[in-house]
Amino acid sequence: ILDPGLAPKHITPGERNAISVYKTNLGLSLYLGAGAIIPINDNITALIEPRFLYRIKPVTLESYPIEEKRHFAGLNLGIRYHFN
Repeated sequence: ILDPGLAPKHITPGERNAISVYKTNLGLSLYLGAGAIIPINDNITALIEPRFLYRIKPVTLESYPIEEKRHFAGLNLGIRYHFN
């Protein structure tokens, strides 16, 4: 990644030119998801599930000048077969 002076740095600990940017502990996130199951026939159903993950606190260290909050949105699609 780039440091605040726009020089390329490694984020892997122990590497030459390494920079400490990211927290190593667990954080708190909010997850929101909902799903819909749609019957196609007697044995097959389709699944649609949108989801969103919001991180409450930044993933970067407080000493790093840029706050980075990584949020995530996605969509699960699937088909299920029901054995009788």
